[in-house]
Formats: sequence, structure tokens, C-alpha cells
Amino acid sequence: MNEEIINDVSLKKPNEFPVMLNDMNDASYYMMPKKPRPAAVYTHADRWYAISALILGFITVKTYIESTSDSGSGFGLMASISALALTVFNFIYCRALNMKGNRTTTAIFIVNLILSQSFLICSNSAVTLLCIVMIFFGNTYFSYASYHEGRRSVINNVFRATIISPFYNYSSVFEAIFTKREKNSDKKRDYKKGLLVIIGLLSSLPLCIVVVFLLGAADKEFGKIFSVSFENLYEIIAELFGNFFLFLLSLPLGMYVFAAAYSRSYKMNHENEFEKLPQKTSPTVSNAMCAAFLTPLMLIYVVFTVLQAVHLFSASVLSAPDFSYSEYAREGFFQLCIVALINLVVIAAIMILSGAGRGSMKRILRVFTVVFCVLTHFLIVTALAKMLLYISIYGMTPKRVSTSVFMMYLFVMFAVLIIKQYKRKISFTKIGYCLAAAVLAAMVFTPVDALIAEYNITHYERGDISWMGISAMRELDASAIPVLAKVRPDDTNGVYSDVQSYFASMEMIADEYVNISLWNFNVQRYLAGEVIHSTR
Repeated sequence: MNEEIINDVSLKKPNEFPVMLNDMNDASYYMMPKKPRPAAVYTHADRWYAISALILGFITVKTYIESTSDSGSGFGLMASISALALTVFNFIYCRALNMKGNRTTTAIFIVNLILSQSFLICSNSAVTLLCIVMIFFGNTYFSYASYHEGRRSVINNVFRATIISPFYNYSSVFEAIFTKREKNSDKKRDYKKGLLVIIGLLSSLPLCIVVVFLLGAADKEFGKIFSVSFENLYEIIAELFGNFFLFLLSLPLGMYVFAAAYSRSYKMNHENEFEKLPQKTSPTVSNAMCAAFLTPLMLIYVVFTVLQAVHLFSASVLSAPDFSYSEYAREGFFQLCIVALINLVVIAAIMILSGAGRGSMKRILRVFTVVFCVLTHFLIVTALAKMLLYISIYGMTPKRVSTSVFMMYLFVMFAVLIIKQYKRKISFTKIGYCLAAAVLAAMVFTPVDALIAEYNITHYERGDISWMGISAMRELDASAIPVLAKVRPDDTNGVYSDVQSYFASMEMIADEYVNISLWNFNVQRYLAGEVIHSTR
């Protein structure tokens, strides 16, 4: 039988096979001739949506670069407008492609609308960067889920269909713009004429700039009309070339934004043809191998748990001469965080490779996964205990707070993994996304750094912690400045002088905060600038 298959393969051309024949037991999959992908069809509306996607990509990249450059003061109103525009564009284009969506897409759309306001309200750069990531992947998943979500495992299908599938139609934005369409002769002639007129106008622009500059130099009155000089000409040309470079830099984003929606529409329109193509089943790994893989890790965590219990509950260890609470709190926190992340990846990989997404996960492997999650919970609790002890000794900083929030987020997600072992219908990715969105929204609309400053001042006055100092004040965002302004000169420990020195060093930045253009306007930065000016 195998010989007949091999002989049959030799009669076919090599490019007729999707992959090499390496599994005789799945010969029906490999023996199918490779079919070309169905031809993509673009409408006039697709052309304008493609152009809009490129423009939005350019505006987004320009906003990001100018906001994060040395001369920029951070994200502001324009960043919120560009994020809002991308979200609305994605929504409108998906509806124009007859992808009606569901409750999931509605929730994602609302989340993106809320998070897009973060750049206007929040001045914490770490939080706003996370909002950018959430909005980008939220819009991409919106396009995917607007068609249908399909069968999902923990990560595999969602990642592949959401993130990778747009690359199958990555060049569609240019195909939509430049593909010829059937038109009657009059409309086709008018279209070509209008296109030639636009090209002619754009081509004459550099020459017009040079001529205006020369005539302005020859006649002062003419030069006053256009207010041109060599410096002006240099700035204009530099601005044109700079924007052209930014446009080239923004092309990948614009292409991805358009392809995210169009790729789902393309599959929707050719769903019957794709279903006829041969499908290869996902590989699985033996449950025994998975259990064997987890066993040594579990033993290591058990030993670690016992040692930590000895540290926490043994009076002899706590009273030892060389024991230091500050050293214990500082020791190994970030290593525990990394181990917790590794465990999350390991468990997700085990669930995928063992067939958990298809309901074939054995009971023994579920028990292993639950125990592994519980041990990881202990690692997270240990890390959080260290961080809380560290904060009680040295006070709060933005990094300590954000790291603690992230560890609590991981704790909840591992609990979700435990529940998922017995409630197969719950979606790990949906819960993870919703929880991350809720945490980010809370950090956006809550002045976290103001609360940090208030905590440090209050506990310093009680004598619990030492004063945070000017360097620590500089780590806080603009929301903390109104709190610092409440410090009064009756302080005898030099705190007031530190605050005044900090405000003095911030005066120039405060001028930028108050006089900033609408492009980078931010509520917290503007209020902070007003407060600093009032303390002069």
C-alpha cells in the first residue's frame, strides 16, 4: 500500500503538494493537490478605507514620535484623538464589510473608547504605553471576533487567527488602492483626468517653493506677502522630507490596520472554499510526558515552599543576628516574578499540547496543573509579602505599586486556570483581557502617583519611613504635584526645602505644561503647571 502511494506521488508535480509527504498514516491530507487562494475582490469603498487606514497610521506614528521625543512633553489630546479614530475606523469598516459582531466586540469597542481617553487624563507613561498595547490588540481582536470567534484553545487559535492572519492579506491596502475596476468609459476617463491633475499639482509644488523664494529675495514687497527666507525654505523642505519619512515609517501600521479587518472579510466571503481545503490536525504530546515534565518543577517548588515557611514561622530564624527585614524584603522579588511568568507559559503550553482545548485532557494531568497553579500562587504570595514589607520600610514608588498590581493580576489568572480545569467553557483569554482592561482603566482614572505621594508624606510624618527625597519625587507623574504642594514650611526636617527645590527645577517644564498646544494637552500636566506657578 505504501509503495503504491509513493509511486502515485512521483507522478505529480512538486508544487501540487502543500507540504512534504512525511506521514503515511495521514496520506489523505498530503495527497490533496494544492489549491490556489481565492482571488481577492475590492470595491470602491475599500479603496477609500485603505487610503484612510494609511492616513490614520501616519497620524498615529507622528503623534507617538513627537510625544515621546526629547522635545515632546508626553501623550495628550492628539494621542487620544488618534486612538479614538483608529477604534471608530475599525468599527465602521467591519460593519461596512457586513461583519455584524457580537457581545464580545461590543465590549472591546467600549473598552477601547474608554482607554483612548487615557492620554488626555493620565500622565503616567507606563500606564499610557500599556493602553497603547491594549488598544492595538483590542482593535485587532475586534476584527477577528466580528466575523466569528470559532473554536479556541487557551492561546493557540486566538493568537494565530488574531495576530498572524492579517499578514496573509498584508498587501491588501495597496491592492485595494491600485487594483483596476470595471467602469464605463466616461467615468474611467474622468478618473484618469482627475488623477493626472493631482499628480501635476503635487509635482509643481517643489518648483513653486523655489520660485517664491527667489522672487521674494528679488522684491521685498513680494517677499512680505509670503514671508519667505532661506531659513523658512529650509524649514519647509525639512518638514516635507520629515513627514515623508514618517509616512514610510507608518506604512506597516496602516497596512496592518486595513488587513486586520479585510482578512476576516476575505475569509468570510470564501468560507466554503476554505472548508474544502485539507486540514491538518494539531499535534499533541503524551499526557505522561507532560506529567513527567511538570514533576521535577513541582518538587523544586515544594522544597522552596518548605524553606519559605521556615523563614516565616521560625522564631530562631527571625531572631538571628544576621537577619534583616529590609534584606529579606529586597531579596529575590523579581526572580519570583519571572518564575511566575514562566509557570504561566508552561501551563498554557501544556494545556495546548495535551489537547486541553479539545476536551481530551486526562484527569491526572489536570491534577498536576492544579497543584502547579497552587504552588505558583504560593510564589506570588511570597513575592507580594516581600514587596509589602519593602514598602513598609522604604515607602511607595510607581514601580513598586505597578509590580504589585501585576502580581495580583497573575494571582487571579492562575486561579482562572484552576477553574478552567473543571469548567471547560470559560475563556481564559476573555477573562484575562477584561481583567487587564479593568485594571488599566482603574489606573487611568485614579491618580495613583498622587496617592503614592500622600502615603509617603503621611507615613514619614508618623516616623514609619524615611523621606523619599528629590530623586523619588522626580519618579512621580504630574498628578502628585498638587499633593506635594500641600507640604508647609513649618516642617523642621528639611522636607519643605526639598519640595521647593523640586518645584524650582520643574519651573521650566511647568511653563510647557501650561502653554502647551492642543496637540499634547493633558489635564494632569496642565493642573500641575498651574500649581507650580502658584508656589512661586
